[in-house]
Amino acid sequence: MEQLHLLYGAYFPPGSENLITLFWRYYAEKLASFTRGGSHVHQIIESRFINIPWHLFWPSLYDLALMDKIMINGAPESAPLITQIVVRIPWLHLIQYQVQQPLDAYRVFYSLLFSLLASCISRPSNYAKIAHLTLHIDSRTCESKSVIDNSTLTLLVFDFKQAKDQEEIIAKAFEDVDVIGDFEAEKEAVEAAENPKDIDLTLHGWGSWTGPGITDKKKDR
Repeated sequence: MEQLHLLYGAYFPPGSENLITLFWRYYAEKLASFTRGGSHVHQIIESRFINIPWHLFWPSLYDLALMDKIMINGAPESAPLITQIVVRIPWLHLIQYQVQQPLDAYRVFYSLLFSLLASCISRPSNYAKIAHLTLHIDSRTCESKSVIDNSTLTLLVFDFKQAKDQEEIIAKAFEDVDVIGDFEAEKEAVEAAENPKDIDLTLHGWGSWTGPGITDKKKDR
């Protein structure tokens, strides 16, 4: 993973698609709409994906549209993780970047952002885990911090310096953790527990009396 991240960092400037973008799109396109297993599966996903350094994530308009779609039409259990991602995104840089974009893109950006924030604060359960959270980020990468109060989800704006230690942060976040492997293993366990089991309807000395495997019996003469 470190080599992949170094490859991205060497050829793409800050704000470009990186490993965080790939993790986000995998989640948005494969896991966010997962319904089998209910909240248990989403808790497993959240516990793994929350370790990703989302303050290095620069969502494109496509990524914002995915977030908005999940919040509106996706599984409700996905909303808390999306909200936790939202408060970690470096919005100040994104807003400054959008000022330089065409008017149509500028309008789409704020339309999606407004819709996304409205969805985040629509239910207290979406931001319950971060209601009293102050995000403490290493002083090398962040200067200003904000707090979310109990009644409203405030847009957190971070003034980030250059993210010089991206590969170190990612390595620490995923050290000895196989995110996808762990998820697949736990998903299979949940599905196995939910699958209907075949019932043995055989009565000792009588054979099968009903259901699968029933056979006609003839009286011996």
